[in-house]
Parts: sequence; structure tokens; C-alpha cells
Amino acid sequence: MDTLSLNPILIALLLSAVTYAIIYWAQKNQGNNKKGLQVALSQSISNAGKSTGHDLIPPAIPDQQLELKLEEQEEDDTWELIEDDSSILLKEAEAVTEQISNVVTNIASDPANPAEVFSKIKAIVSQYKIFEGTDFYDAINRFVSVTVDRELNLRFDEQQLCELWG
Repeated sequence: MDTLSLNPILIALLLSAVTYAIIYWAQKNQGNNKKGLQVALSQSISNAGKSTGHDLIPPAIPDQQLELKLEEQEEDDTWELIEDDSSILLKEAEAVTEQISNVVTNIASDPANPAEVFSKIKAIVSQYKIFEGTDFYDAINRFVSVTVDRELNLRFDEQQLCELWG
């Protein structure tokens, strides 16, 4: 048994043609009696409001009964930033690096005493154990190493950097 398969485009064209033909036929048959159609529509609308039982159109409400009350609500257009753990850690890391920078720039001895520098940085870094096990831990260690080397011409090895935290 052969089946008829039509392309979706052909089906759409066929449906469009059928719809056009129905609309054309309806307009042609009612074109001679447009005034009669308007009268029939207005009568059916007015009768619908008067009928009882199963009304399709509700009865008209006089303008005096319509009353619309609007309540003004205060809108709060402020946005709250919800901080996640990484943004809190970032802010704390910025605070640590700022404190370390201040200590390094304000070292009294010239040339810098390595023990003094180490103890002052350790006093800051040891308060922030929250960074252990994060990427910030390594970043702060690199910052200390680079800053001390550049500003004070001192070198801290890996073991000394780890001792800062404990």
C-alpha cells in the first residue's frame, strides 16, 4: 500500500489556500448585506446582556460603579551583594597585602634587619590562617617574597615563608 507523503511546505500552502478561499467566500456572501450583519451583531450583543441563565457576555456595568483603587507600594531599588567565600577571602587578602606593604615601607633600620622584618610580617600573616589550603596562601607568600626582595633586598626561602603562618 502506497502512502502519500507531503512536504511540510506544501501542507502549509494548502492550508493557506483553503483558509483564503473560506474567507473570500464568506466576504462575498456577506458583502451585499453589510448593514444587515452590523444590525444582527448589535442585536446579539444587546440580547446577550439581557439573557438569563448561561450568559456568555456579562451585563454592562455602569460607569458610576467602576472604581479602581491603586495602592502605592514603596519599592526598594537597592541591591544587596551576596558575598560568597571567595569574595570574602579576596577582601581579606587585600587587607593582608596592604598591611604587609605598610610594614615593609616603614621598616626603621637601614639596612633592614631580617629578624625584625620576619617578625613583623609574621605578626600580620599568622592572624589569617583562613588562607591555608587556598590559592590565596600561595599568592600571599609570593607577594611577601617579591615585596621583601624588591623593597628591602632580603630573601625569604620556602621554609621561612611557611613559618610566617604558624
